[in-house]
Amino acid sequence: MYVSKLYTGTVNDYAMLKREFPPAVHWFENKEVRIDLGFQGFATEYRCQRVRIPHKRKRVAKGSCNKLTPEQVAYNKEVASERVVIEHCIGRVKHMRFIQQTIRIHRLNFLNQLVRIATALANFKTQP
Repeated sequence: MYVSKLYTGTVNDYAMLKREFPPAVHWFENKEVRIDLGFQGFATEYRCQRVRIPHKRKRVAKGSCNKLTPEQVAYNKEVASERVVIEHCIGRVKHMRFIQQTIRIHRLNFLNQLVRIATALANFKTQP
């Protein structure tokens, strides 16, 4: 799991990914990437070994069917079961109160250090 530096304001996750890992460099060439639906277009811009992204229902005209096939539903469940581990990691980081609450510190470098400390403590907590 990768923890990027903090961004101020409203920034899309995919925009942050493009800033941290520019598509011109082949960062994920030998990797299997698991992403959610917020990263539509990742497979076209980045070269990687395998991309695991769930299927999205299409928007159709009123009265038409937009259901996923049983194979797509099974694939989405498989991807979601893999993603649960990642979501639990994020949840462990958010158990630290200073991550959940509004912090009135404006020094971005210090806030980045706090997030790194919270991530390290969450990783330490999972060690046997």
